[in-house]
Amino acid sequence: MFNVAEVETKISKRKPIWIIFCILVVVIVSSFVFFVLLFPRKFDYQDLLKNKEKNIVYSLDSLDVLETDKVPVINIDSSFIDDINSDIMNYYQDYLTKFTQGFLYEYSVSGPVLSILIVSQQRYADAEYSDISYHSYNIDLEKMVLLSDKDIFDMYKIDEDTLRYFITYKFVEFYNDLIKQGYFTKEMCDFSCFMESKNIVNVMNDNTYYIEDGKLILYKPFNIYTPYSEEKYFSLDSFRFVVKG
Repeated sequence: MFNVAEVETKISKRKPIWIIFCILVVVIVSSFVFFVLLFPRKFDYQDLLKNKEKNIVYSLDSLDVLETDKVPVINIDSSFIDDINSDIMNYYQDYLTKFTQGFLYEYSVSGPVLSILIVSQQRYADAEYSDISYHSYNIDLEKMVLLSDKDIFDMYKIDEDTLRYFITYKFVEFYNDLIKQGYFTKEMCDFSCFMESKNIVNVMNDNTYYIEDGKLILYKPFNIYTPYSEEKYFSLDSFRFVVKG
C-alpha cells in the first residue's frame, strides 16, 4: 500500500545530500573562476607557430630573393599573418625595382607584441649616395591586429606633443655638438637652416616605430650629406632614438 509519510521521510533524508552536492559544485566552479582571474594563462606565441622547428620569424629561402638580402617570414598559421607576409614580399619586390644595396631585418617579441623592423639601403641611378629606409610591422598576436602609431603611443602613455618635443630636442643636441666640434658656426647655419639641410619639414613625418624588448624605438632617417661634411659625424646609430623603455 502506498504510504505518503514513508515517501516524505525518504525524500527528507536525501535532501541534505543534494544540498551538499550543489554547494560543492558552486564552491568548485567559484574557485576555478577565481583562480583563472587571479592567475590568467600567460600568453605564449609558441602555441601559434606553423612550423615548430623554426623561429617565429625566419628568412625566406627563395629564388626571388637575392643572396645578399634577408626577407622575413612570420611563422604563424593565420590568414591575417599570411596577408602581412604577402605585404612584406610586395615591399621587397618594390625595393628590387631600384638600384639596391641591402635588405635586412630584425625582430623582437615583447609579451603579445611581435615587432619587425626592415632596413633597406637604396641607391637610385641619379644619386651619388644611398638612402636608408625603415619599415616596421607591430603586431598584437593575441588580437591579431596591426598596431597603429596611436595604439603604440597609448601603450607607452605618450602623446604627439611630447614626442615632437623629444625629437626636436635630439636634433638640437646634434646641432650644438656639430658646432662644438667645428663643422660650422651658428652664423653659417642656424637651427632652421640645419633642419632644412636634413630635409626635415615636420619632425613627426617619416618616423618608424619599433618595439625592442619592451622599449619603444624611433627610427628617423635624414640627410647627412651637406657642404659641411656631416657624414663623417653621423652613423646608422644616429637614426635610432630610444623613446621609452
